[in-house]
Amino acid sequence: MKNFSKVLICALVLALLLAFPIKSDGYFSAAAETQTDYAVTSAEAEAMLKKFVGGESGKERLDRTSFSEGEKLAAQFIADFMNGAGWETRTDEFEYTATAGRKTENFRSQNVVSVLKCGKENAKRVIVGANYDNQTSDVKVGDYPLLKGTEGHGAYMNGTGVATLLALAQKLTGIRLDFDLYFVFFGAGEVYNRGAESYAESLKATEIADTLMMVNLQRIGGDKIYAYSDEVKTDHGTYVTEKSKEYGEGFHSVADTIPRMDVEYVLGIGYTHMGMVGGSRPFADRNVPYVNVFGGTFDTFGFALDESKGKKNIAYTKDDTTAAMDERMSGYADKMANVANTLYGCFTSDDFAESVKNARENKMDYSLIMTEWIPYVIVIGTLILCALAMIPIAGHFSKKYPIKKITRKVKVAVFGMDYEDKDSGDVFIDLKKSEPRDPFDGY
Repeated sequence: MKNFSKVLICALVLALLLAFPIKSDGYFSAAAETQTDYAVTSAEAEAMLKKFVGGESGKERLDRTSFSEGEKLAAQFIADFMNGAGWETRTDEFEYTATAGRKTENFRSQNVVSVLKCGKENAKRVIVGANYDNQTSDVKVGDYPLLKGTEGHGAYMNGTGVATLLALAQKLTGIRLDFDLYFVFFGAGEVYNRGAESYAESLKATEIADTLMMVNLQRIGGDKIYAYSDEVKTDHGTYVTEKSKEYGEGFHSVADTIPRMDVEYVLGIGYTHMGMVGGSRPFADRNVPYVNVFGGTFDTFGFALDESKGKKNIAYTKDDTTAAMDERMSGYADKMANVANTLYGCFTSDDFAESVKNARENKMDYSLIMTEWIPYVIVIGTLILCALAMIPIAGHFSKKYPIKKITRKVKVAVFGMDYEDKDSGDVFIDLKKSEPRDPFDGY
């Protein structure tokens, strides 16, 4: 009887706990709820990367070199996948003309454009992009190397960006958003972001104006994930960064002190860094609010972006493979899942469109400092400032080390130059006339 009472009491306590669950404000509770609903798991992200890059079951996607047949096959794989996920998908071909010396050659590539329509008239749009090509093999114009092949598979750069989008696309299928969502997979990204440039060029002025934001994904892995939207804080960049903290470590900001890479950005001015390059650049040039999401670390003694502390970079090397990522980049799948879930959280939040709709108006206007005459003004202004700075410096040293004034008197040598005081500060003049010289005496 006693045992029965104990069992009954335990059952009642358990029932009460289930009826009134203890709420926790901790991260793991919120994450657990998120995982059961929609989240891209780390396992799904890793599986998608290996499915896209290929291996024993997909060797044709190991080499996706820009303009190659392998790149075309990769585009077909993406298009089939996105169609299968229920997204409206098309493939847009574009041409790129490269000239080297007297040799000119036309190359062809393609962008895969998928859209999830919201069904509203005059809907705003959000664009998310990632380049899917790599540079496994050489690309030449005559004898000139347009791309130098690395023999790597482009797993990190940029299979991770593509796989993150593919995994996210599956979770968004069937969801009605407040805007049209475009996933654009750029071809020829390794050649001056030609795919992104081509797509941006194809947009009408009204479509550019209706774009709330562009997000670019590249190199998702390494020690940290960075989100860059401008040299100063922006509304849309802050929104995405804050949202990322709900799904993992959170995105990091690009420090003001990171080294600047010597890459021409606009109008011949060599000012840029890793946050400014990639598929987001053509949209930044068109005043579209953007967030460039990329992985790595600036916390090293290198002169640019590294991937992990104490480990060699694999991007653009023969080691850019899924096997090398498994060995050197523990946790890369967690970061891919973090990025996918952050974007899901952004796009499905009720306040997203409202929070970023004024991003364009609130963006800092750099047009004045991006004109061609600015560098000349800076140089001339620097020279003037240096000259002005020398005035007090010269005055200081003239007081500290004054120049003694030497006054010399001019005197007539009375007894001849040989008998005057040569040690004095006076200057003597010999008035004695010299005898005329014979021109044959020589000189």
